[in-house]
Amino acid sequence: MTGYAQGGGEPLSRVTIGALQDLGYVVDFDAADDWSVPALPSLRRVSPDAFDYAIEFDFASAYTNSKLGKVTAAITPVDLNLGSAANTSGCEMDDFASFPAGNIALLRRGECAFGVKAANALAAGASAVIIGNQGDGDDRMAPTTGTFGDYVDIVGVPVSYDVMVELAAMAEAGVVVVYIDTDPNGTTTLLGPQALPRIQWHLAEELIPLRGGIDRDGNITTFDD
Repeated sequence: MTGYAQGGGEPLSRVTIGALQDLGYVVDFDAADDWSVPALPSLRRVSPDAFDYAIEFDFASAYTNSKLGKVTAAITPVDLNLGSAANTSGCEMDDFASFPAGNIALLRRGECAFGVKAANALAAGASAVIIGNQGDGDDRMAPTTGTFGDYVDIVGVPVSYDVMVELAAMAEAGVVVVYIDTDPNGTTTLLGPQALPRIQWHLAEELIPLRGGIDRDGNITTFDD
C-alpha cells in the first residue's frame, strides 16, 4: 500500500493496520526498509555436489493447498517403480513402512491424487514431498502443477520425471540432502478475533437513531448484537 494519510502524516498502511487492530484483528507483518523484486521458490541439492534446479524447467511452484515453508533434509524414494509406467507411489501407508521420520519423501505421480500421497507422507513423518511426473509420455515429463485438494500441512514441490530419476539414483548410492523453499518472500497473516462487531455504514446519524455508523464528522461507530 502506498500514499499517506490526509495531512501528510503516517503512511496509509500504518493507519490501516491501526484501524484493524482497533477492531480486534491481530496483524502479523514483516517490515522492510527497501522494496525488492520478489524472490522465486527454490529447490537445491545441498549434497552431494550442490546444484540449484531451475524453476519451470526442473520444478514448479508449490502445490495448491500445501504448506508454505523451508525444509532441508535427506530424501527417501517411496515405491517409485521406475521400471514400469504403472506405479502406486505413496498411495498406500504400506509404502512408508520403513520411512525415516523427518526425511523428504520422493514420490511419483500416478494411481491416486497428489493430496493422498501428501497426506500419507505426512502421517509417516515426512517433512516434505517431492513428486516427480509419471514419465509415460511426452506430456508426462515436465514438472506438473496441481493441488492437494483439501489442505495438507506439508511442503510439496512438483519436479520433472528426469529430476525424480536423478534424485532416486543418487539416493540409492548414498545420502542426498535437498533444500526446498516454497515461501521465499514470507507471508502476511491476518487473524480476526473470535467475534467481530458488525459495522453499519450510513451518511447521517439521525437516519438510524442510536445505531452505529458514520456521522457528519466522519466518525465511525460500531455496535454488537
